[in-house]
Amino acid sequence: MNPQSDWQQLLRIALLGTRQSGEAAPATGGLPVPDSRENQLLQAAGTLALIRKAGFKPAADAPAVPAAAPTEILPTLGSVGLQCLQQLLDGQHAPLFAEYLAQLAQHGRRVPHRLLPSLLDYITPRPELQLHAPDVLGERGPWLASLNPAWAPVFAMPDEEALWETGTHKQRQRYLENLRLQNPQQARELLSAALPQEAAKQQAALLTALTVNLGPEDAALLEQYLNSKGKEVRQVVAPMLARISGSALAERLWLRASKMVQVKRSLLHGRQLHIELPEAWAAEWQADGVEQKDARFTGEKAAWLGQMLALIPPARWTEQFKLPPSRLLELVIESDWAPLLLPAWSAAAQLHHDRAWALALLNVSLAQEQNVSFSWNLLGVPPRAAVAELLLTHLQSLNSLTYPASRPAEALAYLPGPWPRRLNERAVELVQNTIVAAAQSPTGYQVLQGLDRLLNHLGHAAEPASFDSVSEQLQALLEYFPDYQRLVHRTLDTLYFRRQMAASLLEPPGPDS
Repeated sequence: MNPQSDWQQLLRIALLGTRQSGEAAPATGGLPVPDSRENQLLQAAGTLALIRKAGFKPAADAPAVPAAAPTEILPTLGSVGLQCLQQLLDGQHAPLFAEYLAQLAQHGRRVPHRLLPSLLDYITPRPELQLHAPDVLGERGPWLASLNPAWAPVFAMPDEEALWETGTHKQRQRYLENLRLQNPQQARELLSAALPQEAAKQQAALLTALTVNLGPEDAALLEQYLNSKGKEVRQVVAPMLARISGSALAERLWLRASKMVQVKRSLLHGRQLHIELPEAWAAEWQADGVEQKDARFTGEKAAWLGQMLALIPPARWTEQFKLPPSRLLELVIESDWAPLLLPAWSAAAQLHHDRAWALALLNVSLAQEQNVSFSWNLLGVPPRAAVAELLLTHLQSLNSLTYPASRPAEALAYLPGPWPRRLNERAVELVQNTIVAAAQSPTGYQVLQGLDRLLNHLGHAAEPASFDSVSEQLQALLEYFPDYQRLVHRTLDTLYFRRQMAASLLEPPGPDS
């Protein structure tokens, strides 16, 4: 069979009709020949459709018959899992796709045969979904990919050296990151040889691979690019060098900044924070990650110091002043320097993954209503349980969502899941109170955006043990507040789908067909 020409022949016969067309239906190999032209046409169409769906491409010469697919080892999903995967492939609940594939791999379940072609088509252009693909596609997945070169990237080995020589920019970057896990020195040597031939944008992208297993041995290579003409390269290199303890960059930054930030004691006021901004920008600062302008900070001179503080490990200030993060931040709030120091030290706590500083900064930021630039990425630095307890403390005084949203309510919509039960219950309580208040207020529409974001996040963040209680509480709102049914139904739909995902991992295997 020739799928391309035979398919065109089928279309001609179908358009003209079996009575008007004199062409014979394409042969279907060793299959029995039906007794009527109509059935011959349908058999040929079904055969060609399966060949096209499986990605079969005939050889230039005589077509070789592929060997049979290996016997499956892992149990397949059942009917519930089949429905879940089909919904994901149809574009529903897309943010949960990667999570579901990870759960399948963890529970040793595989994708049913009928969905393999669709899943391979879906994940081939989406590298973020390919991490667990080899674990869930069973034995037939790579067998099918061997028949269709378009699916080969899904099963490409991370140590395949050809990717480094001929791959795309993203493939080369992923190759380096994987190699850094196995052989950091070899990856560093490959990178050192390749960087001079790359444009600044690609230099910056490739250099980020060094964040994997970053160590003192990488300092020499990184320092070569501190003076790069490309700003994007300098902004990648400086933070990595700042993370290497004892690096020359880290020490230069500390020597400058420690003279500008002081804690002094007076008889009248006790301890006070004293800041001395730099008088002028020095050209050599650029090679240390301090640019002449930085939109994160207000004021040119403040931006110079802010960039230094954002790179220095915040624990060094704890050691320098013999004060815990909480006390140092109290001094910040008492001073006029919060708009500079809070975002700078927040960036530093995130860069150096300092849990104690991150928790203290979150505590201060949740309590402050002043307009201070702050990144909610800090929520992912301390242990999730500690952040949840801190957030619950700040949510105690909140009766409902306000407009504009308060800091604790805003943080609730950014905290990654799964949330503990008490936080789930508090979030649902806030949703209920907000809908009641909004329904009775002529300006209730103002909280709609915050309510929308919180409800959407609640559906993804609630822990499985809370699915039933959260669903029951939200279900009760549908009868009394029809104006908010769309938002509530969407969350209920997400919770139901996540419940189905969990159930599918434990159901008996289904037949492969």
